[in-house]
Amino acid sequence: MNQAANLAMFACKRAKPSHQLKDLIKRSIHDVNYRGRLTIRFKDTSYHPKDGGFHPVSITIDMKDSHIAISEITDRVYVGDETPELVPDLTFDFANNVAFARFSGWLGMHLQETTELYEMWECNFLAYVAMDAYNQIQIKCG
Repeated sequence: MNQAANLAMFACKRAKPSHQLKDLIKRSIHDVNYRGRLTIRFKDTSYHPKDGGFHPVSITIDMKDSHIAISEITDRVYVGDETPELVPDLTFDFANNVAFARFSGWLGMHLQETTELYEMWECNFLAYVAMDAYNQIQIKCG
């Protein structure tokens, strides 16, 4: 396979949000009468550094008319023993085609491992939403 064909194959496989995630976002913001940047925060209020739970997730989108573009998804986790703080565990920055994993650093969205990581994360997240793991969903405009 030549280099151009190889690059084209990877371009098609880059990490990207599924129709199921886009539908979830549309359902989450259906009552919002705002155009511009929105952040949807999914939170399990029982998530605790010692007891665990479901990581809080923020999804930032840009809305123009009826078009929705997901710009970033961040999954946070508690880190630290004495005074734990919430830090990004995973960030998928679709606007800049990069991803961040706490133990790996920054990665390109075109990499196979990034695509696999994103697909696994999204599958789990959608399953958690389906089982009502997040008991608080907030929308922040701007």
